[in-house]
Amino acid sequence: FGGSWSSFKPELEWRTAAEDDLLAHLVFCLITYQTRVKPILLDAHPVIHRLSGFKGMAPPEIASELSRLKVRFPNEKSRRVSGVLSRDPQLKRLLTSLGSFSDGSLPSERQARDALRGGVGDGLGMKIASRFLKDVGFARWLGVFDSRNFRFAQDMGLVGRSWNPRIVLTRPVYLRCEDWEGEVARALGVTTADIDGPILDMPRRQAEGEDKSLRVVEFWP
Repeated sequence: FGGSWSSFKPELEWRTAAEDDLLAHLVFCLITYQTRVKPILLDAHPVIHRLSGFKGMAPPEIASELSRLKVRFPNEKSRRVSGVLSRDPQLKRLLTSLGSFSDGSLPSERQARDALRGGVGDGLGMKIASRFLKDVGFARWLGVFDSRNFRFAQDMGLVGRSWNPRIVLTRPVYLRCEDWEGEVARALGVTTADIDGPILDMPRRQAEGEDKSLRVVEFWP
């Protein structure tokens, strides 16, 4: 990361956040995965809040709003959002019931992630569930993995160059990647939440000329 990083700061605090704010942020996580353009991300939050997290809207209406925001795959994402909203997940109650799992250990946080996915429904994958729990301050050791983390693992020699990045979507590989990213974080004296952001931001930094090499050797003491 160029030898420096800042401590991760959650978007919300799950213990004090209102139900509507938790739901709005979950919807934000659902619609902005695979979206890296900052203006889109900045525009999405006020629209979600203005429309009460799209509650009461049909998938075509949600898709229309997502298209206006230039969010990728609006039809697919609108169906996911609609499916989650139809279950009325009661996030505040669910997170409160899982509070004992917010204890700073990866095994506990994984149990909470599985429970969240069970309570919310099929639209919530491991990546989005991890991001939500991290963003609301519930978890600090869950990994938010996509092809960028996978390529980072390849650059570190942990994954073969011939492997397809989509393999990270499978549960065993996702959990293994979570293990090694946690090992890197502990070696640095930080948490996974602290290093996820810099890893995910590396392609942008390299494209903009801010960082011409990964300098992965700097991760290790």
